[in-house]
Amino acid sequence: MDGWARTFDCPVYIHELDREWVQGPKERIRFWSGETLELAPGVTIVRLGGHFPGSAFLHWAKGAGGKGSSRPEIPSM
Repeated sequence: MDGWARTFDCPVYIHELDREWVQGPKERIRFWSGETLELAPGVTIVRLGGHFPGSAFLHWAKGAGGKGSSRPEIPSM
């Protein structure tokens, strides 16, 4: 994970409940807690749990034409 963060010069956010699973350098890893973390206006990480207790997704409130999206906009062909 730290390799991706270095490649793209950005932090990687991991929920604190998954801290034990992170190996290797942690210089750019940002551990967070709680159920949500707002990264920017309208961009929020939401913890859902799942296979790992800290499993989370990124929600973009203005995505999908303002309906909200957890994936990039994919144009139709």
